[in-house]
Amino acid sequence: MLKMQLAWLALHPDLQNDFLNHELDLEAASLRPNRPLVKLCRRLMQNGLRVAVVSDMYLDALALRRLLLHHGLDDFCQIVYVSAEFGVSKASGHLFSLVAEREATPFSAIVHVGDNFRADYLMPRRKGIGAVWLPRAISWRFYNSLWNLALRIKHVYLKGL
Repeated sequence: MLKMQLAWLALHPDLQNDFLNHELDLEAASLRPNRPLVKLCRRLMQNGLRVAVVSDMYLDALALRRLLLHHGLDDFCQIVYVSAEFGVSKASGHLFSLVAEREATPFSAIVHVGDNFRADYLMPRRKGIGAVWLPRAISWRFYNSLWNLALRIKHVYLKGL
């Protein structure tokens, strides 16, 4: 994705690493771990269960690991699946199939926990995966809704130019 953006802006491809590092710095500064989810996953790992990070994200697993490390979540870096690397998503349900196949684990033996009602709760349940919806705080959801509205307005505005 970054290569396409650089090409679109007519910038030299050698700038890719600089842009990626800047993007990761911005992400690290703005992201906050979901503490209840982190606590739950750590308890599961202490009891001998495997925990994988499965994310619908535009960055690759290496970048996501870097963000996890930044927030002191080193223990979550072992098993990471990111939609951007595979071209499939949690929202479509296909990333769950890929994870189950690669981990050689039947759907019935997987429990997925996440904060997106559709991608993290409805889709895995349709596949026969146990799912727990752990919604974010209302303040985060409010901010996210405003952000998405602003992006839509910006898109409409730019579309009309």
